[in-house]
Amino acid sequence: MVLKIILDIEESAIVPYSEKNHKINYDTKLPLLMAKMDQMASQVWYTDLMNTQVSSIHVSVDVKGVKDLALNSDRGSVDASKPFKPFGDFPKTGTGFYIGSKEIFQKKLDSLILNFPVNLPLTCSYLHKNNWKNYTLNKLPNDQFRVNKPSGANLLETTLMDFGPNQLLRATSFEGYLRLQLNNSQYSLEAYMKKVSEYVDKMIEKAKKPDQVEISSISTVSKKESSPLAKSKNIIDVIGIGKVKELELAGIDIAELEKNLPLFELLAATGNNIPVPDEITSDFFSMDYTASENITSPDSSVEKHCFYHLTPFGYYKPDLNGNLSLIPHFGQQGELLIGIEKAEAPVAVQLLFLLVDGSSNPLKNQEQVFWHYMDRNNQWKEFEKGRIIDGTINLTRSGIVSVNIPKEAGKSHTALPTDHLWIRASVAQNTDAVCKVIDIQAQGALTELVKDEETEFRQILPSGSIAKLKNSDSAIKSINQPMDSNHGRIRESDSDYYVRVSERLRHKQRAKNIWDYEHLLLQEFPEIFKAKCLNHTGFYEQSGSKVFCENYPGHVTVVCIPDLKEKSHINPLRPYTPVGLLTDISIFLEKIKNPFVTLHVVNPRFEEVQVEFEVRFHELMDEVFYRNLLDQEIEQFLCPWAFDFNQKITLGGSINKSSLINFVEERPYVDFVSCFKIHHIIRNDVGTVIEKKTDLEEVIAASGRSVLVSHFDEKQTEPRHKIKVIQTCTC
Repeated sequence: MVLKIILDIEESAIVPYSEKNHKINYDTKLPLLMAKMDQMASQVWYTDLMNTQVSSIHVSVDVKGVKDLALNSDRGSVDASKPFKPFGDFPKTGTGFYIGSKEIFQKKLDSLILNFPVNLPLTCSYLHKNNWKNYTLNKLPNDQFRVNKPSGANLLETTLMDFGPNQLLRATSFEGYLRLQLNNSQYSLEAYMKKVSEYVDKMIEKAKKPDQVEISSISTVSKKESSPLAKSKNIIDVIGIGKVKELELAGIDIAELEKNLPLFELLAATGNNIPVPDEITSDFFSMDYTASENITSPDSSVEKHCFYHLTPFGYYKPDLNGNLSLIPHFGQQGELLIGIEKAEAPVAVQLLFLLVDGSSNPLKNQEQVFWHYMDRNNQWKEFEKGRIIDGTINLTRSGIVSVNIPKEAGKSHTALPTDHLWIRASVAQNTDAVCKVIDIQAQGALTELVKDEETEFRQILPSGSIAKLKNSDSAIKSINQPMDSNHGRIRESDSDYYVRVSERLRHKQRAKNIWDYEHLLLQEFPEIFKAKCLNHTGFYEQSGSKVFCENYPGHVTVVCIPDLKEKSHINPLRPYTPVGLLTDISIFLEKIKNPFVTLHVVNPRFEEVQVEFEVRFHELMDEVFYRNLLDQEIEQFLCPWAFDFNQKITLGGSINKSSLINFVEERPYVDFVSCFKIHHIIRNDVGTVIEKKTDLEEVIAASGRSVLVSHFDEKQTEPRHKIKVIQTCTC
């Protein structure tokens, strides 16, 4: 995977991360690149990147025209924004031009190009650990020099990480400067004076007038008493103070010129100008470079690189002991994150989970809920056994989860909001196998009605009924009852008592036969309306799915149908028992069944009946209204128990085509019916259609755990049944 970023000269410079400016709470002083993947723009799935280990990260830059440099010569700083003299005035052999750049020299350079429009023989050296190391330069076209890389080594030794402004070379500098030195003396003062002397010799040959000057040698001048030069004592008297100031500003050593005072006096006396010295000037200076870094172990302990994983709520440094992926690894299909305020680890917290009981997918098996806490290093650690007491039975019913958070848990986090103790509940798959959450509250507690001579249970206690303690306690600020009471039973009547005792004398609290299973279950769980025990039946695995078998010795299947009264969240056409309740039933029966029996506690399988026919209504009957009414009445005929709690639900059984035709014809608004067909739709335990039988004379349930119901469209976008309204019959 390649991430390519192009920054034009108009773009702002890349700068180190600053919390004051960037304000995203990252613990780094390095420049930071934050990359977020757009999965919608690629065919690469998140899981592909999540499960692929990163072996290395290669970072490279290619930079042109760096001008943010610290430039100075032996005589002081140099301003390269205008034409300048890189080596000063009258440079001699070995005169230096120094380049400092914290941006460039702290990187592992692959190439370094100097954009320097001078045609001179130069030598190059680099300062590292207070020693100058020599490098060779290659002259390139277009006024460029290349710094050659020594064999078997980095181009230049990297400096310490520093994102401050560039600094000029000082006596205390010990690394990070490139030096260019002049390799000849043709621009030195000595060479210039030699040129002047040669020029003077030519002028002496031409100066033959005796009234002007007498010369005894090249270095001595004889003057008449009347000559003004006899009074001259220094260079100012010869060339004037203005010219001297210009030379001083240019960096020329005036004392050195005064050593050659007779020569200048001679030139002044003869009326000739001083020869102009040769100068080294440059219109600009910049550097091009490429650098790269191959990171094989992104570690925050290394100074120059660090790797973070972005999360929906922040970031964290990945655990490098395991496999490093490009993006965070989410091994669970669903996670619930819970932050606890005003708590210090270690601490025990009672969390009340208020769930929509029965909202879990009844066609899915119960999923194991895993509990973790976040430690001080932003890593999720699983709770040790015994630190979690799950009263919700894997979040399948409302209850209290007791959490004992260890001292290793931290409150200062970057992956999640800080100042919280964070715990996580997660499932590996089938997130719909847990109930929907209404609310989660800390400091949860269970209350129980204690019966005495004056108190007994008569009805469910509505939420909000308990508001205070009988004996107040200053440590408890307030009390709130967020949900209705449950599992309460009214006083047993005499008839119920005799029935229960009689049944107890028969089964003796042991499940031996079909009758025992059914009556023990109904006695213990009043929320179950009907139970049917199927002997020698069970499930076996085939190609990763469960197959129901009605000839399976050693196995017993108990089919449960819940009581629909006061259960508004249960679909009356598909009365599934919540997974949590099935688990409780299984736990109860496991204790009292034969130890050699394999028990299965399941929901019934609902097999759909769909009718298809043509119908004509009586005159002046609204077709749309009565067509929908007929659809609803057929549904009530097929599922009477969904609309009348006094009707019994039947497992197994059959439905005749003739009975349905008779029912439709008896509707007072129906004139006649034709082309009547009845279909049988069978789904597996996860809701997928596995078989569809059409145009049957009789629909027979496929198994003893099946219930025949009206066809039901989950999306509710179309009518249940295929009813076509006609005016005349053509068949």
